[in-house]
Amino acid sequence: MDIKAYIESGIIECYVLGAVSSEEKAELEQLAEQYPEIKQEIEANKFALAEYVLQYHCEPPAELRDKVLQKLDELHEGEEDYPPKSQPKVIVLPRSRRAWIYPYLTAASIILLVISVGFDYLFYRDWQEAETRLMNLATENEQLHKQLRQMQTNYQDALAEVNILANKATKTIELKGVSNYPNAAVTLYWNTQSKDVHLVVRNLPTPPKGMQYQLWSIEGNKVEDAGMLAYENNHWQVMKMKTVQKATVFAITLEKSGGEATPKGAMYVKGEV
Repeated sequence: MDIKAYIESGIIECYVLGAVSSEEKAELEQLAEQYPEIKQEIEANKFALAEYVLQYHCEPPAELRDKVLQKLDELHEGEEDYPPKSQPKVIVLPRSRRAWIYPYLTAASIILLVISVGFDYLFYRDWQEAETRLMNLATENEQLHKQLRQMQTNYQDALAEVNILANKATKTIELKGVSNYPNAAVTLYWNTQSKDVHLVVRNLPTPPKGMQYQLWSIEGNKVEDAGMLAYENNHWQVMKMKTVQKATVFAITLEKSGGEATPKGAMYVKGEV
């Protein structure tokens, strides 16, 4: 069998379009099982047809249907108004070798239209799913960035605290919550040589707007301002306060922003040296 001549005969293109008789269809499928070249050509034509539909499909104009129906009505009216006076002579033309293909081509065009709509739907659905996945990935990425920034901040705070504790002259004083605020807790580091004071807030309520926590050093009846606590970006950092020369007690109160000369607000934590 001359496979090349068979392929070039055009029978495979007609088969893919559904424009072959049942006998030709059965024969072609049987040959495809015997000859890989024919089977490969069938698959190539199917792929080319699908690719063509995706590339060149277009929607028919919305007014086309009305124009076709109007034209059919005009033709029908013409037949009623002007009937032929004599029976027209019918001339039978010889049947073309491929005359039977035209009904199949019509059916194939409908099939192609259905395929086109199907591919459009699949493409739109996949696009929507891809867009949703992209949005989810963007959200996850932003959350990871926030977590990373928080970890970096925590690491810097921990490193600063370690550096303070590494100094042998540093004394650790735990400021514990008073009766009204039993869960409040602050750790104070006081260098007895340099007199530097650092604070690490363990647990304090978020200060209301216009209010700020203030540290006090107490020596007998003498109460001195030791600095304001900074609550920045919803986070307590390791804070360096004012130097304190002498103190037997440290306390923190809630005052107006900027602080007071003497304590006026409620006390939250207190600790003895």
